Amino acid sequence: MQAARNYINAGHYREALNVLEGIQERGARWYYYAAAANMGLNNNIAALNYARQAVNMDPANLEYRQLLHRLEYAGQSYQAAGRRYGMPNLNSACTWLCLSQLLLSCCCGSRGYYFCC
Repeated sequence: MQAARNYINAGHYREALNVLEGIQERGARWYYYAAAANMGLNNNIAALNYARQAVNMDPANLEYRQLLHRLEYAGQSYQAAGRRYGMPNLNSACTWLCLSQLLLSCCCGSRGYYFCC
């Protein structure tokens, strides 16, 4: 486990994951290191899942909770930054209707009608 930590600290995330894969006993610390290594490789979904597992196994560990918060907040900050620059909110029903209409037009051909908000 120490080797994985050393690899993470040195920025060798793939090597850290290789070491972690060889470890059979997977406790909270294992999931924390797996989250950190995946975050370093920009595998943010895997990192988030591993961080959640680490926190579930040891909810009192502040280090694990901070990593989880950092990963969760990163996704929110990207959305907020997009809204500041006028990017549309893709969670709105109107946006999904427009995108669905566009997809149907491309797949089924336009039938002379057009709907969008």
